[in-house]
Amino acid sequence: MKNVTLDIYAGDSLEIICNVVDQDKQPVDLTGGEVLWQLGQSNWPRNPVPVLSKDSTNPNDLVISGSSFLVKIYSAETHLKQGNYYHEAQVTLADGSVGHPIGGKVKIRQSLTDQPDTPI
Repeated sequence: MKNVTLDIYAGDSLEIICNVVDQDKQPVDLTGGEVLWQLGQSNWPRNPVPVLSKDSTNPNDLVISGSSFLVKIYSAETHLKQGNYYHEAQVTLADGSVGHPIGGKVKIRQSLTDQPDTPI
């Protein structure tokens, strides 16, 4: 698994592109496969409850193309979510084999412009 650390501000949009390769650094064909990407509060215990989940059954959220995939994170999904998280992607190939090409820490920082609605 490649460690990918993300550092963004609450309210940001983000696109994560992952090129999937095998142990010999050769591209892995994702045709007919599935990808699941999740964001959780932490990586311990190992199975955290995700606070955000994207999968390749919804092309508005996650797109597979050849040996890569693109995860789309929208502003509303990071709005008021400041804190420390962990992200991870799971790839299931057409032959049923499973791998985790990327994962790592995510820091969502408080933004001056991304505040809860408060009365004046």
